[in-house]
Amino acid sequence: MTTVLIVDDQVLIRAGLAALVRAAPGLEVAGEAATGEEAVELAARHRPDVVLMDIRLPGISGIAALERILAEAAEPKPKVVMLTVFDLDSYVFAALKAGASGFLLKDTPPERLLAAVGMIAEGEMLFAPSVTRRLVETFGARAPAPRRRSTTTDRNRRPACARARPCRTTARRSAGRPVPPGTAAPYGRCAPRSDRCGPPPRAPGPSRSPSRSTGRCRAGPATPAPP
Repeated sequence: MTTVLIVDDQVLIRAGLAALVRAAPGLEVAGEAATGEEAVELAARHRPDVVLMDIRLPGISGIAALERILAEAAEPKPKVVMLTVFDLDSYVFAALKAGASGFLLKDTPPERLLAAVGMIAEGEMLFAPSVTRRLVETFGARAPAPRRRSTTTDRNRRPACARARPCRTTARRSAGRPVPPGTAAPYGRCAPRSDRCGPPPRAPGPSRSPSRSTGRCRAGPATPAPP
């Protein structure tokens, strides 16, 4: 049996909600309160499963009563559904921040209200259709656009050793010293060091060409080193 605490400062609305809950199978009225202070007291005394509470109450507001009920309740904490006539974003966001499990308007049809109580008692969250639509639009507009992966640039295509340290040209320019001609390296970096980029190139030696008579290679003129 799901117990429901009804909180509303208007007698007719409170009596109508109580009659509706009593007539529904599987639901039972745990108590009725007209103010936020009474709601906090009855929630601590009867420990209802669900609290149907108006958002505007005399004394402390429904939002403040919601925060106190959840703060003082032992596990399992009750599920609180906020009821209101005013479909305002400020009320919706304040109720969500305080820990409400649902937000329904008072013009909700009776069968939908009872179905919502059953779903919320099982741990679901439920909001009025208009509220759900606005929440999706609001948080969808605030969501950041997906970041696009950067493409490979000239810097990424360079070997790691070429990015390891600044070249002497950059160091001389930073220090205000003159740069000898012919010493500037591409990309503003030093040429790769042999110990970082692999073994140094071999010294040019005599080229060999196959001999027609023996099939062996014979020494030829040295090939000049590439510039």
